[in-house]
Amino acid sequence: MQSHLLLSQSELNIIADVICSNASQKKYVVGHLMILMNDVWELKKQDSLIVKSDLNNEIYVKQVAFGEYWKNQGRQRRRVKRIFPIRERGAPKYQYADYLMIKLGEIYIRTTGKNPTLGGAVINLSRFERFAMPILNAFIVGNFRNRVRRYIKLRKTLEL
Repeated sequence: MQSHLLLSQSELNIIADVICSNASQKKYVVGHLMILMNDVWELKKQDSLIVKSDLNNEIYVKQVAFGEYWKNQGRQRRRVKRIFPIRERGAPKYQYADYLMIKLGEIYIRTTGKNPTLGGAVINLSRFERFAMPILNAFIVGNFRNRVRRYIKLRKTLEL
C-alpha cells in the first residue's frame, strides 16, 4: 500500500506533543496516526463510490447507467438515463470523517487515559481539540467543532 500522508513526520511529532508525556507514548501516537491517515485516505478515495463488477476485477465508479426511458414533457419527449445509485436527499454523508474522529478519540483515550472534552470559546480549545484539529483540517473535514460535539455526545450515549 502506498503511503498517502497529508502531514509530514515532523508535523505528526508536533501534534503528538500535545497529548504525550514521554517518548514511548509519542512513538505510539505517531505510528498509529500514520496508519490511520493511510486508512482514511483510502476511505475518502472510495467515499460515495460503488463497486462495478467486471469479468476479472472490481472497479469503483460514481454511478452506473443501466438503460434509458422516454419522458413526456408537454409537447416534447426526451430520453432520460437510468442510473444507479440515485443520490440520497440532504447533505452528503462523509463516513470517512466520522471514522477518523472515532479513531482519533480512541488514540487520545489510550494515550492520556482521559475522556475527550469540548473546549469553551473558539480561543479556548481543549487538549483533544488541539490534537484532532490539524488532522481533520488536513483531510478538509468541515464543521470541526460540531463533529467534536457529536463525537462526545455519541460517547456519552454509548457510555464508553
